[in-house]
Formats: sequence, C-alpha cells, structure tokens
Amino acid sequence: MSESESASQPEKPKPEGESTVPERLGDIEDVLLEHDQTITGLREDLESLGSAVMDILETPPKKKPAPWNWREINSEESVKLMEALAEWVGGINQCYGGTENSRI
Repeated sequence: MSESESASQPEKPKPEGESTVPERLGDIEDVLLEHDQTITGLREDLESLGSAVMDILETPPKKKPAPWNWREINSEESVKLMEALAEWVGGINQCYGGTENSRI
C-alpha cells in the first residue's frame, strides 16, 4: 500500500478502554496535580500544628490543679469546695424536685 492510499483510508477505531499516550499522560498529570495540592495542604496543616506545639512548650500550663481535684487541695480548699458542692446539689434538688429517695 502506498502512502497516498494509507492517507486516504479512514483511521481504524480504537477498541473501548484504550487511549492514546497523550490522553493517558493528561490523566496522570491531573492526578499528580491533585496529589500535589493535597500534599501542600497537609504540609501547611503540619506546620500549623508544629507551631501550636511550640507555643505550648514555650508557655507550659500552670501547675495549679483544678479546684475540684480533691487529691490536690488542702483542708481549707476542701471545705470551700464541699460548701460549693452542697449549694449546687441543693439548687439542683430544689429546681428539679423529686422525692426524698430520688434526690442527689
């Protein structure tokens, strides 16, 4: 077959599922760009978390325990806490009522 004959013949259709090399490279390029964006976002998140950790390490939390930590408070603080707790429980019981057996 001569060149003129092959140029005049229609191109054979490609079987389904096959693509040309440029089409496949375009698909790969899209996937790589998407992954690059994802990696960039993850890198920014990681830098932000690292910065937050450094801030926490530079200014550690106070050593004073929470006021309701019974093991860490002295007798004066425990009396104050017990009074506050009794007041809170009394308020709950007064607000929500109930019988003598179902009170807090």
